[in-house]
Amino acid sequence: MEEIREGLKRFEVLPYSETYKILSENVNIKGKKGILYVFAGPNGSGKSTLIASLYKQGKLNGIRYVGAEVFARMYFQEVKPREKRLEESNQFIFKLSKDIMNKNDALVLETSIAKTTKLELVEMFKQRGYKIVSFFLSPTFNQINVERVERRVKEGGYKFSNEELHEQFERSNHNRYKLMELSDEFYELDTTRKPKIIENYKI
Repeated sequence: MEEIREGLKRFEVLPYSETYKILSENVNIKGKKGILYVFAGPNGSGKSTLIASLYKQGKLNGIRYVGAEVFARMYFQEVKPREKRLEESNQFIFKLSKDIMNKNDALVLETSIAKTTKLELVEMFKQRGYKIVSFFLSPTFNQINVERVERRVKEGGYKFSNEELHEQFERSNHNRYKLMELSDEFYELDTTRKPKIIENYKI
């Protein structure tokens, strides 16, 4: 892991709200071209909450978003079972990503990286010369994810078994090292405590 960190242009364990500053730095340098923002981590870690806040604050204006769970709900709700729905969502994401790559446009990717398919997608962007800026969000232990997902289920979210969440937590945290290898900048965010979104954060 230390060797991987040494190869990165930047590695930090980042306070949650500092993502605003990091994103602004990169957008100011590269605009909305040639950059992939990856928000990774197990379900219940706060990825969607952070991304929604960043869009609300205008930090990601004009940058396309892709996320398998979100797209499955938006575009493939009628497809059954859930596994097939996610498969079609992922196929759609790969096609859309290729179109974005051909235009050299920036992209926001939300993923658990519990499976290696999204790492393969990140590698495709890397090979096309994109700068990869990754944020890995995770609490320090899995029970927090379980409790957060249970709350989300009550609001209409998909129900995972505790075993599924535990396995995903382990795989996501294991695969983050591969994501780290692919990244030009890699930031870890400990979301053990409830993240505090600073709505009036200014750069």
